[in-house]
Amino acid sequence: MSDQSPSTDIERIDTISSDDFYQFYIRPHKPVIITDLATRWPAMKKWSFEFFADLGNAEFDVEQGNVLQGETRFEKQDFQSYVRGLMEEGAELEVNPGPKPYLSQTDIFAAFPELCDDVDFSILVQHKWKNIMLGWLGPKGTVTGFHFDYADSLLAQVCGQKFVQLVSPEQSACMYPSTKFDYGSKLSQVDSRQYDPQEFPRFAEVRMQTSHLNPGQMLYIPRGWWHQVESLSASISINTFGISLKGMLVDRIPEKVKSVLHGYGLYGRDCTCHMTKDGERTTNNALASS
Repeated sequence: MSDQSPSTDIERIDTISSDDFYQFYIRPHKPVIITDLATRWPAMKKWSFEFFADLGNAEFDVEQGNVLQGETRFEKQDFQSYVRGLMEEGAELEVNPGPKPYLSQTDIFAAFPELCDDVDFSILVQHKWKNIMLGWLGPKGTVTGFHFDYADSLLAQVCGQKFVQLVSPEQSACMYPSTKFDYGSKLSQVDSRQYDPQEFPRFAEVRMQTSHLNPGQMLYIPRGWWHQVESLSASISINTFGISLKGMLVDRIPEKVKSVLHGYGLYGRDCTCHMTKDGERTTNNALASS
C-alpha cells in the first residue's frame, strides 16, 4: 500500500438539538461524531453479546469477509448460534487470518421489535421521509469496504470499537467506482488496507477524515460520502438510513428499478446479494429485500 495524504480528524461534538443538527450538519452534508447522545440510551446499559444470545432466535445471512471489494460469500446461520460462537470463539476469530463472519446490515429490529425501545435516532429520523434501522454484529477484523450510500446514515456504536475512514464526494474520481451492484450504494474497487498503487494511483491523493468510534458515540455520514469501517474489537453497532422525499424520487426509485432488473439478471451480474454455490445462484435475502 502506498502512503496516503495526511488525514484529518472527523469533527466531534458532545450533544446537539435536532434543529441545530439539521442546520449545521444535515443541510450542508457535513459528517460529525456526536459523543454523548447515545450514552443515554437503554441499549447502552442492556445490550451485550450475552444479552443478544438470550433474545430468541431467527435466521440471517452472515457475510464471509469483505464482500464489497472481495468475493461475495455468505451462509445462513441462526442468530443464537452466531452470537454464542462469537462469545466462545472470539479469541480464535481474532487471530484467524481468514475471512471474518459478519452479521452485516441485518434487520434485527424486525426479528426482535422490542429492541426499538432501546434506541433513539430522532435527531435524524424527524427530518426524513423514510428511515431504515439495521444491526451490525461481528468479531474483531470485520470490514465494510469503501462505498457510499444513497441515503444519510447515523451509525451508533454500542459495544466495541471501530475505525472509520471518510472521503468526500468531491474526491470520487480518486475512489475508482466499481461496477459491482449493491442495492442502495455505490462501491469502490479499493480496499485501503491492501491495494495496488499502480492499479489505483489516484487513491494516494485522497484526503481522508478518520476517527475511532467508541461505545456511546454516533457518526453522521451524509449521502454520497465514501466510507470504510473496520472493527477493532468484537462489535455491536446499529444505524439508521434516512431518506428524504427528494431522495425517494431521485435515488430510491431508480435503485428499485435497478434491483428489479438485477433480479431478472438484466443488470449488475456481479453483486453483493447473490453468489453461486453448487452451481446455483443463491440470494442473500437480507440485502435483496432491504
